[in-house]
Amino acid sequence: MFKIKRNSRRERILVPVKYYGFVAIIKFKVKIKIIVKEIESGQPFFWSVIPFWKTKKDSITEQTKKVFHDGDLEKQ
Repeated sequence: MFKIKRNSRRERILVPVKYYGFVAIIKFKVKIKIIVKEIESGQPFFWSVIPFWKTKKDSITEQTKKVFHDGDLEKQ
């Protein structure tokens, strides 16, 4: 369900929605995914940015954790 303006009022109707995903590599080799949304043959528009991350295994606890950056961010 999606709210759409029709006949000067907002109605909740079921409309087809397409999502497009783009992967970008930006400065310092950081990857992000950009999501673009298009509602029923309308104009596509920006929807979200999702960070890509690496997983690192801790040698002591054997648990994996997400790493969003590398190095000291204050020095970059």
